[in-house]
Amino acid sequence: MICFVVAYRAEAAALISHYRLEQRQQQEFPLYRVDDIALVISGSGKSNAAAATAYLYGKTGFHRDAVWINLGIAGHAVDAPGSTYLASKVIDVATERVLHLSLPDKPPWKTAALYTYDQPHRSDQRDKGVFDMEASGFAFTARRFSQPQFVHCIKVISDNQKTAINTPSSAMLEQWMKPQMSLLDDFLHSLFQV
Repeated sequence: MICFVVAYRAEAAALISHYRLEQRQQQEFPLYRVDDIALVISGSGKSNAAAATAYLYGKTGFHRDAVWINLGIAGHAVDAPGSTYLASKVIDVATERVLHLSLPDKPPWKTAALYTYDQPHRSDQRDKGVFDMEASGFAFTARRFSQPQFVHCIKVISDNQKTAINTPSSAMLEQWMKPQMSLLDDFLHSLFQV
């Protein structure tokens, strides 16, 4: 089982198209599924991400060996929009809780710490790593439901200190997300080889 938790429909569009996911329901959290791949759209923030992750766990039949992926946009101090990262650890800035994530020997993306803020964060030169608003809610919840090597956060940079914190257009998100699909397929394949 592969479970995706994504904050916005525009972020999920490439996944829905690539895996030919069909919408199963609109209530609570929008749910898309085909065979052993499921996706839920959580909305913004770590509380929504945690709730949507738990919701998807129940909806998919409580699989203890499922792969959990949080895919979405994030900020970075200097890296260009469209750059992609695999989180090495997730830090909840408000609570200071840290969750180290398992990395493959040869990650298909750059790796960095991922900081989750409660509000949109404007980067500056002191910032290290990548930052978002959902990862800690997702990761701490998903880790309860699966093995450590099967919980991952993949973030595409949408803004940096030189760009405005605006939600990118659907076309821009598709341009950034679509090329990630073949890398994602390879990454998922490698996880199942472990």
